[in-house]
Amino acid sequence: MMKRFIVDGEPLEIYSRYSLTIIDFGFACIGSGDKTDVSLSTVYSVTDRCPKEGRDLFLFLGLLYLDFHAKLPPTLRELFEVWTNPSICAFMRKNKEYSMQWLYFMAGNERIQRFPCTPSRIVRDLMMLQHH
Repeated sequence: MMKRFIVDGEPLEIYSRYSLTIIDFGFACIGSGDKTDVSLSTVYSVTDRCPKEGRDLFLFLGLLYLDFHAKLPPTLRELFEVWTNPSICAFMRKNKEYSMQWLYFMAGNERIQRFPCTPSRIVRDLMMLQHH
């Protein structure tokens, strides 16, 4: 099947037998000061404004890495570590599910406004991997 996307204004066509759908539930905005049914105020401060660029993707990839790092092919595992942060990935491998709180802490850190795992970066890295 073929999928067409626009990433950073550039058309992208992907041909694959497999399909993955990621639904954005707006987790980046939880605790941002808006009233919600769920409160993560202990994770994100009241002054934290959403969204931070790449935060949802950072959490998604970090939690996916935490559960499946041992099953990922080495080249893909290396990309996950670049996208999230090599030292954070080492911490997650060592501390397993106890490192989830650290992931949320990093995502809520007010000094971080942009994460290295933007869609355009991921698409570019995967396209380069495909050509090798």
